[in-house]
Amino acid sequence: MTIALNSLIFLITGGLVATTTARLHQPINFIVTGLVILTLATLATKIYGWGWFSVFYILWMIGIVAGLLMLRAYLRAEKKAR
Repeated sequence: MTIALNSLIFLITGGLVATTTARLHQPINFIVTGLVILTLATLATKIYGWGWFSVFYILWMIGIVAGLLMLRAYLRAEKKAR
């Protein structure tokens, strides 16, 4: 049960972070995504403490944002190359 709950937490918040990063316009998406990550990371550390879950959770959210930004840069570079 705990593994399923943790997996759902990772997937749902991953979708939230991906949506705020991808769908909002450029200057606002960094602010909103940063606030979402900060809020969720604070809640995770309050509930779970500074354990493995909180550390991987923060790295997971940062990884999603970094991956989306790298994908955006790659797709824009491909578009310019054509």
